[in-house]
Amino acid sequence: MSEVRPDRWPLRPAVHLAFAWISLKLERKRIDRETLRTPFFAQCYLSGATAILVSLGAAGIRYPSETATLAGLAVIAATTLWYLVIQQRWLMRLDGVGAVRAGLWGLGGFTLSTCLVFAFGWLLS
Repeated sequence: MSEVRPDRWPLRPAVHLAFAWISLKLERKRIDRETLRTPFFAQCYLSGATAILVSLGAAGIRYPSETATLAGLAVIAATTLWYLVIQQRWLMRLDGVGAVRAGLWGLGGFTLSTCLVFAFGWLLS
């Protein structure tokens, strides 16, 4: 079977939906198709930049050079940190959500979505 790459996996919209749901849940807003639309599309824009950077890092890892591999790992690590900070700041803009709470929700959402990626890849392999 072919490799399931994180930048091309079919569950990506589920991750956007999960983070959109988290934001509405923290705002204590009703969750329906209309209220999910704006935060969902905001997550899609963030994901586009993240996918490009992770793909760049993955290319460096696959290149047969120790320097390129380390550079690729550094790009992926920096992108992951950047993504988590953006998620935290995005959740902090909600009323009553402080830095710690936003960081924990962002990390939890990221961890859950990462586990989904690996589980889905394992099921397909």
